[in-house]
Amino acid sequence: MRLHQLNKASYSEAIERDIGCSITPLDKVLLIEDATIRLLNKSDRLLDHLNQEKTPIYALESDLKAYGITHPPGHIKCISDTEWVALTNECSHHIAW
Repeated sequence: MRLHQLNKASYSEAIERDIGCSITPLDKVLLIEDATIRLLNKSDRLLDHLNQEKTPIYALESDLKAYGITHPPGHIKCISDTEWVALTNECSHHIAW
């Protein structure tokens, strides 16, 4: 199981395609920093794809607060910094995008 950490609000089309192809339903995705802004879009192709694939998606609570996001979509699990450490330890590989 791999933890994919996304930290940008947008990526080039090629990188988004690579991310989408690299992530499996057994992996986990964590939105940090500017990537949490993606939750403000009514439709985000990458997040929609991951949600359809039933890939667990997490968002760092402190970053959500920093961007004023109080009600993320129901399929996004908000986690604390402590839970982020536990999630990192749970995964055998880590990929930062």
